[in-house]
Amino acid sequence: MTGAARPIDVLKKQFGYASFRLEQEAVINAVLERRDVLAVMPTGGGKSVCYQIPALMLGGITVVISPLIALMKDQVDALTVSGIPAAFLNSSLTEAGQREVFRRLRLGELKLLYVAPERIMSGEGRFIEFMKGQPVSLFAVDEAHCISHWGHDFRPEYLALAALKANFPGVPVVALTASADAVTRGDITAKLGLKGALTFISSFNRANIHYHIRPKRGVYGAVAGYIDRHRDDSGIIYALSRRSVDGIAERLRSDGFSAIPYHAGLDAGTRARHQEMFQRDEIKIIVATIAFGMGIDKSNVRYVMHCDLPKNIESYYQETGRAGRDGLKSDAILFFSRGDVMKLKSFVKIEGNPQRSLIMQKKLDQMARLCEGTVCRRKRLMNYFGEAFGDRCNSCDICLGVHEEVPARPAIKHETRPEAGVEPPEGAQPLQGEEGADFERDLFAELKRLRKAIADEAGVPAYIIFGDSTLVELSSYLPQELADIAAISGFGEVKLEKYGGVFLEAVRAYCVKNSLATRIHLKQPRRRKRSREEIKEKAGTKELSLGLYRAGKSITNIAAERGLKPDTVMGHLAHYIGAGLVGVNELVPPEKIPVIANAVKKNGPNYPGPIKRGLGDNYSYGEITAVINHMRLKGEL
Repeated sequence: MTGAARPIDVLKKQFGYASFRLEQEAVINAVLERRDVLAVMPTGGGKSVCYQIPALMLGGITVVISPLIALMKDQVDALTVSGIPAAFLNSSLTEAGQREVFRRLRLGELKLLYVAPERIMSGEGRFIEFMKGQPVSLFAVDEAHCISHWGHDFRPEYLALAALKANFPGVPVVALTASADAVTRGDITAKLGLKGALTFISSFNRANIHYHIRPKRGVYGAVAGYIDRHRDDSGIIYALSRRSVDGIAERLRSDGFSAIPYHAGLDAGTRARHQEMFQRDEIKIIVATIAFGMGIDKSNVRYVMHCDLPKNIESYYQETGRAGRDGLKSDAILFFSRGDVMKLKSFVKIEGNPQRSLIMQKKLDQMARLCEGTVCRRKRLMNYFGEAFGDRCNSCDICLGVHEEVPARPAIKHETRPEAGVEPPEGAQPLQGEEGADFERDLFAELKRLRKAIADEAGVPAYIIFGDSTLVELSSYLPQELADIAAISGFGEVKLEKYGGVFLEAVRAYCVKNSLATRIHLKQPRRRKRSREEIKEKAGTKELSLGLYRAGKSITNIAAERGLKPDTVMGHLAHYIGAGLVGVNELVPPEKIPVIANAVKKNGPNYPGPIKRGLGDNYSYGEITAVINHMRLKGEL
């Protein structure tokens, strides 16, 4: 382990969270002790933290085996935004791009490398031989259930991962999955060759997901009616066939909804484009077969609908788990017909493998019993995975007493609006999981626009910058100081420095406009105290840059000496313009100042993305920040 940092310190510094969830800390500690580990955590339970924090604390590099290109890119983008050096190797890279990754590996510039399972034994073992020459500290196998014939999503390429222990016997392996029963768990450890592995099973309960199973009648009307009441929300609609997917997507678009299809019948370029549009909130709804979803890291999916029956409970659990990864209230709605069971019998048969066919048939029958039962849906789900649960969850159709069919609404035309009284008023609502705080919806919407502008500028999906839960906290607690911002979940050290000021200004402006006072005192005092100490330390790093600058060193030289980017040093110095300790002319060429000032007046000081785009590459964020602070000092903002 490098340094004397504790896992909790790394969690707060890098990711901006004050406490671990579920079994995260126990898994991390076992990995740091160089033990092999199998971790079973629900989708959205924070599996990636279980290897990302050890990657930062151990010397060398962590290799992450991940099945999908989209997931690799999301993870690398998120780590990069948080200031963590990471890269991926997959078929989306050009030859030059791959050479650059190998160059960074040789120079020790990376902490995490994401690769596909088929890469492990590619090129007649050349990748393995190359990695033997690198200081590999940990292997992380994501979606580990794919290695098991007994799992619901077996992938033959995962069997090559047995080579990890054979070639790197002293390197620990952490295998992670969201859904694996006892037989599958045993198969994972056996096939990966894990010796004396510690198994950690977190609760499978996703308390923020509300489960509803309805008879399959008037499906499109029910779907359209629900979506019409949730037009600002992102959602996934699953259907069994490509034809159904195309039909539903087309009807939704004709009725004025923002929807696109996704299935294996579309060419790879179209699928990638549609997935990216969904991830970046350019469209709200994706209608898909099960070809879509595994590894999707979008945190603000508010609902998942199944127009057809999933083949097993594991798939249902994993697919519904794509909703509410940010911990906020979300819906899982399934339309069930006994006819779907008969239709799926042929789909679950495995050619030439009667034993596996029997297993899959049994799993289909268990899925049907979940739908037909009158026991709490959550209880049945938890019991299936071997977890005890009480008799009522009070958040499923059974417990709420609404499991009888609700009359379906007709198809909604574009100009039709929701019926009065269907939803609670457009005003403040309680923040789930936090008592005593109010959620300012107008501010939340404004912060979403700000987040999207920043994300567009960075070329990443909005949730990579911050999840909805972070924006909800900002809209609930109304921080008024940078130290208050540090108390908000999601603001790690790097993101605090990058984005803290601009989000703070947006919240302040909203509070002034609406005569609102801060509610930050409703946050836990322990977290706020620690956050203020961190801000004090952060102020020290700004002072160090100022001292070096006053000693006559250039911004470029300071950046090189301190291992920072020049724009970061520029931001440190721009901070002191408001105090009158640095002049704007010291940081910004005189001819640029009026140009930036005009752009700020046009766009407002809270949206640097549009300002930067309008001004072009010849203007830096540091220069824009400097002029904004100068204008505030002069009372022009």
